[in-house]
Amino acid sequence: MLIFFEAMFVLESFNFARTLAGMIAVVAIQRFIFKLIVSLALTREMKTDQSNVAFWTGKWYSMGWHSMSQPAREFLCKITELSMFAADFILGHWLLFLMLPVILIPQVDKLHSMMLFWLRPSRQIRPPIYSMKQSKLRRRRVVRYAMLYFSLLAVFLGLIVGPIVAGRQIPKKVLTGLGSAASLGNKFHLMQPNGQNMDNTNGTEETGTGRPGYTGAFTRSTTRTGAAEATASGKANNKIKLF
Repeated sequence: MLIFFEAMFVLESFNFARTLAGMIAVVAIQRFIFKLIVSLALTREMKTDQSNVAFWTGKWYSMGWHSMSQPAREFLCKITELSMFAADFILGHWLLFLMLPVILIPQVDKLHSMMLFWLRPSRQIRPPIYSMKQSKLRRRRVVRYAMLYFSLLAVFLGLIVGPIVAGRQIPKKVLTGLGSAASLGNKFHLMQPNGQNMDNTNGTEETGTGRPGYTGAFTRSTTRTGAAEATASGKANNKIKLF
């Protein structure tokens, strides 16, 4: 999913808003496909864990006639489960990263206990008393997991901020050449351009025949001249001819 996110970033010319909209659409389509697989393709699971063990070990011969149908079922099942795990992994880490400002507040655990258990500050749950050895082990564990946490935070921020910064440094000729190479014979342009300024949802510009650069039929100039000529000819026809 992260690789496809970076690929979407490149195809959208490093535009974060369009990339985010594209990833939302990709996740929605992926969820629809998973629901189709679960509801239509997956049969009832066997009571034992034999098919799962056979998938990882390759020992399908011990399942008898089920060895004809269970490999395909387990393959679809593993694709669905691993994809859901990847989505939960990314979403769970983003939730942890968003909780970072709250976690850094001192004594926030007491406030959390008051909100969760309705305990007064004088009746907080006392922490257990650890020995020196246990305290050192817990401190090392906290330092180890804190390093892992901030390393993942740096990686996730780099996956978002990195392409944005790199997109501004890459010359436009390189992006144009990459877009033409990925256009499938100049028929399907996969890379979307930037700076088109085609958003007129606020109604600030006139469209259609009222657009300033419009030169087709029914322009204002031709309409006005045509109306003037019709009026002039009408006036000429309405005159009384004496001779």
